Amino acid sequence: MNLKRAIKRLLLVSSLSFASCLSRDDGRDFVCTIDDDCGEGWSCDFERGVCADHKIPIKLGMSAVMSGMAGEIGAELRIGIEAAFDHHNRQGGVQGREIILEALDDVYDPETALENVVQLLDVKSPTYPDLEIDPDPVSDEMGANRVFGFIGNTGTATAIEAYNYVGKQKVIFFAPMTGTSVLRGNPPKEWLFHFRASYRDEAAYLVNYFYNTKKIQTDHIWVFCQSDGFGIDALDGVIDALKDVNFNITSADDLEVVEYYDKTAYEESVSAAALRLQSKLQEVAGATPEGSQVEIAIIMADAGGAGIKFLQEVRGWLLSPDHADVSSKVKVNFGRLSIANKTLADGLKTQSELYDGLISTQVVPLYNQDAEALRIYRERLQSYCDQHECSGEPSFTSLEGYLAAEVFARALKKHWERKRPLTSEAFKQTLESFTTGNHIDLGLCSTSECYVTFSPTDHQALEKVWLTRLERKKDEQTNTWVPIFKNIEDEL
Repeated sequence: MNLKRAIKRLLLVSSLSFASCLSRDDGRDFVCTIDDDCGEGWSCDFERGVCADHKIPIKLGMSAVMSGMAGEIGAELRIGIEAAFDHHNRQGGVQGREIILEALDDVYDPETALENVVQLLDVKSPTYPDLEIDPDPVSDEMGANRVFGFIGNTGTATAIEAYNYVGKQKVIFFAPMTGTSVLRGNPPKEWLFHFRASYRDEAAYLVNYFYNTKKIQTDHIWVFCQSDGFGIDALDGVIDALKDVNFNITSADDLEVVEYYDKTAYEESVSAAALRLQSKLQEVAGATPEGSQVEIAIIMADAGGAGIKFLQEVRGWLLSPDHADVSSKVKVNFGRLSIANKTLADGLKTQSELYDGLISTQVVPLYNQDAEALRIYRERLQSYCDQHECSGEPSFTSLEGYLAAEVFARALKKHWERKRPLTSEAFKQTLESFTTGNHIDLGLCSTSECYVTFSPTDHQALEKVWLTRLERKKDEQTNTWVPIFKNIEDEL
């Protein structure tokens, strides 16, 4: 410790014998910027530049769906995040500071998500400028009970609404559970850091599997998608991947694409899309010689309910004896983006043959594999759930939350090692320092594509996508079919 800092600390500690902290406006000129500016066991309140006689926790906020039909998504993501933070806290936290998560339910409603982030930032008088007119508005005043940053906000529309405000406040927004391109870009959103791959990455990975591994012709790779930003992202990913192998493909007009409309009242448009594909399948079968079989791939980018109805009306139609003339000549492979595949399987539990064999992308590895990192995840998840009344059942969603939180915790520890103040600007620079060679290795695979890296021009940690096959397995005790995921990485 240098002499100047030692004198500062001596003066500070003696002046605090009657109080727990020293403020900027008390007539003294001392302002702390890091914990080392304060006495042992003390910590710096970075917002006010004062020292406190205890270790101030690092509070993070989360707005996610935790109730209703999709409530399991946010709940599992939260459990994964808290399982990671719980482990670090029991190991002493970040130089004695605990990492605390404050999570609020937004019921998948963008307006509620906005209200949640305003509340978590302790803003009493929020303003909502038009960012197209004023792209760099003045931040609203945040109170003493604010969170430092956000982690794990779920859903595309809700994350967009939340980040529009959080970004205005110049606050870190880490690992939202969405692959939308709206929150990505070049240059990246300044205060937003992604953990997972994008929807375009997932769709492109499915194309590469069907074309390179299954050897399906490009004109036999079709798309069923939701008519919104999610569906457009997936469709763009398919088009970009197909362009690389077929120069004649330049837009959606060159593909067989069927869309459905309205996520909640989708039945009629899904049925229309299914009818169109049934007709197309009959056409392909009619052009196929006897004794031959053509393979088709249908890439699905949908919300769960629509995907269930689509499989019922397309795969169910193919499996019917009435259409054996089609299924004998056309083998249809179904591939689906990672959104809520377990929910889809649960919705088809009495029709398990409809999901059996479905290829599914994942943005994290299959959670029950033997890799050391996954074994540690399962142990820490169970340890957390033993204390907090959750099942401890591993899942893709809780694993995504756990890994994102693990990256955040390691970044915080690196930040303290760098002796930087805990401000958004300084922590952004720490995250951006995890470039190639200074990366975080979570041990997810043996190659560099699993390294977590960020830079000032790249705020997406992973582009890696994993593939699984959703299969059914007979539960001998209940005599029912249950869904299981199988890793198919070794088939690539």
